[in-house]
Amino acid sequence: MQVTVFRFLCLLGTCIVQSVQAAEPANNQKQAPQTTEELTRAIALVLEETNTPGAGIALVSRDEILLSTGIGLANRESKVPVTVDTIFRAGSISKSFTALAILKLQEAGQLKLEDRVRDLAPQAKFANPWEDSDPVRLVHLLEHTAGFDDISLRELVTSRPDSRLEDDINFDPRPRTSRWRPGQFSAYSNADYSLAGYVLEKVSGETFDDYLAEKIIRPLDMSGASFLLTDQVRKQLATGYVDGTTPRPYEHIIGRPKGALNCTPSELGHLVQMLLNRGTYHGTRVMSAASIERMETPTTSIAARRGIRDGYGLGNYSTSHKGYRIFGHAGSVNGYLARYAYSPEHGVGFALMLNADKFRALERCEKIILDYLARDWPQSPSLRSIALDEEQLARFQGFYEPHTLRVEKGRFLIRLLALQRVTVHDGALHLRGLLDRPATFLPGQMVGAFRRDKEPEPTILFFEDVGETYLASTNLRMGNLRRLPSWQFWGQLSGLLYCGTAMLSAIIFPLIWLPRKLLGYLRGVQYLSVRLLPSLAALSILGVFFVLFSLPSDPFNALGKPTVWSLGICALTWVFAALAVVGLVQVVRARSWNINRWVWWHSLLVSIANAIVLAYLAYWGIIGVRTWV
Repeated sequence: MQVTVFRFLCLLGTCIVQSVQAAEPANNQKQAPQTTEELTRAIALVLEETNTPGAGIALVSRDEILLSTGIGLANRESKVPVTVDTIFRAGSISKSFTALAILKLQEAGQLKLEDRVRDLAPQAKFANPWEDSDPVRLVHLLEHTAGFDDISLRELVTSRPDSRLEDDINFDPRPRTSRWRPGQFSAYSNADYSLAGYVLEKVSGETFDDYLAEKIIRPLDMSGASFLLTDQVRKQLATGYVDGTTPRPYEHIIGRPKGALNCTPSELGHLVQMLLNRGTYHGTRVMSAASIERMETPTTSIAARRGIRDGYGLGNYSTSHKGYRIFGHAGSVNGYLARYAYSPEHGVGFALMLNADKFRALERCEKIILDYLARDWPQSPSLRSIALDEEQLARFQGFYEPHTLRVEKGRFLIRLLALQRVTVHDGALHLRGLLDRPATFLPGQMVGAFRRDKEPEPTILFFEDVGETYLASTNLRMGNLRRLPSWQFWGQLSGLLYCGTAMLSAIIFPLIWLPRKLLGYLRGVQYLSVRLLPSLAALSILGVFFVLFSLPSDPFNALGKPTVWSLGICALTWVFAALAVVGLVQVVRARSWNINRWVWWHSLLVSIANAIVLAYLAYWGIIGVRTWV
C-alpha cells in the first residue's frame, strides 16, 4: 500500500502494516490487452499516470520466456532506460528464496519443518510463554504463525553492509515474542524470516548468502542476483525513488533473508518457471515436486487445519483471478516494488518490478498482466456452495475487532477504526467496517467457510476457540478478527464519537471567543484558563496530526530516527498529558467560581474527553512514544 497519514496514525513509530481495507484494487483497464505491444503500451500509460519512473517485466510459460522487456527509466537524472539487464530490489520476495533453501535442507535430511527453533538455534533470542506446551517451530516462522510482532522502525531504517545474521537477529529481539499460542493465527512478520535465515546458517554450516547461491540461485541461472550490493548489482541497479521523483540511496537492510534480494525481472522469471515445472528448471531438478506443493500449502494455522486451502504457505501465498488460484509473493523495499505470480493450472506466470514505491501502479500493472495472460482462459468452473438459511447464517452476525495485528503498536487505533460488522442479506454475509468498502461473502463447501463471488476457494472462516468466536481471513490485509459483545462495540463507538466531538469543539470555539477577547468584547470575563487549557490540550493532539501530515517523502527514516518529526510527536503527547491533567484540575476547581455555567459545563465535558483519551493513550504506551527506539 502507499504510505499514507492513516498508516502512520496506525503505527506511530512502528513499521509497515497491512491496510485495514480488504477491497480489491480497482481496474482501469476496460479490455484485456491482446498482444504484447498493447500490454507494454498499457503499462507505460500506468507509469505515466502514477509518476513511476520505470518497470521491468518478464512473462513466462513452463518452457519459454514470452516477454522480457523494460519500460521507462532506470535513472531519471541521467535518463538511463530500463533494459532486460536492469536489476531491481525484490524486497519480501526474498522470503520465497529463504523458504526454498530451508525446504532444500529438509530434502537433504538436515532438518524438518516441525523441528523446534529452540533446538535448531539455541542461541537465538525469542520469547514464547507457551514454549513448553506449544513451542515455536521452524514451520511457524515460514508460515508467519509464530505470533511475533513485525520489526521496529529502528530496525527498518538501520543500514549495515555485510552484517552477520547472528548480529542482525540480536539487534532488536523485542518483536520476537509470541502474542498468542504458536500455530493459531497467521500475522505477517519480517522478524520470522530473519530468524529462519539464521536457522539455515546454523544447520547448513554455511553463510546464508553462500548456501542460497549454491543451492538456489546458480541452479536457476540467476547470475546477477545477490542479497548483497556486489559490483555487478551496483553497476546494473535501477535507482529507487521514494515518491517517484526523489532518489533514495541504497540501504543495506539487516536481516537479509527477509528482503534484500537484488535481481532482474527475467531472472525472477526463472523462479516462476521452476515453480510452474514443479521444481525443475530447464531439465535440472532444483527442488522436489513435493517441496513445491508444500510451499504453496498453509498447514499450521487453525483455519488451515480446518480445511481452508488459501493463505500464506512457505514464502508463497495464493490469491485468485477470474475464478482461478494464483500463487506468488510481493515485495517492497526502499523505493522499489516487485511481484511475481503464476497459475500452475495454466502454466503461465510473470515477474514485475518497479523502481518507485507506487503501490497503486503495481496493482494496476499486475491486473493488466493477469488479464493478458488470462485472455484465452476458459470460463472458470462453477463454484459449489452449501445452502444456508437466514437462521443458520444469523449465528455469524455481530461485531468483530482486529485480533492478530501485524504491528502491535498500532492496536490502540486499529481496534477502534477497523471494527467490522457482519450482517445477513439474501443468503450471504456482508462485512462492513468504519473505513472499509462493503464486502459480500457466499457460503463455501463447509459450515463456517465463506468466499467472495469469484473466488475459487473459501477465504474466511468462522470458528470458536476457548469460548471466543473468531473470523479468520486468508487475506493478509484483513487478518483475523475476534467477536465483540454488541455493548462493547457501541460503547467504543460512542466513546470515540463523544471524545472526538468534544475535543473538536474545543478547537473550534476559541476561533469565536479568542478574537472577541482580543477585540475587547470579553473585557470583564474572568478565568479564561478554564476555557483555554482544555482547548490547548486538544490542539496538542491536533499538532500530532500536523506533524504526520508534514512528514517528508521518506517517512520511515523521519520516524525511525531522532528527527524533528519523531521528537515532535513525543513532545506533543507529553504536552497533551500535562495540559489534560492541569485543565481538568482547573475546571474542577472552578465549579464554585463566578463563571458562565454554559462555559463551565463545556469545559468540563472537554476535560473529561481529554482525560479519557489520555488514559487510553497512556494504557497503550503512546504518551511519550519514542518511535526511534
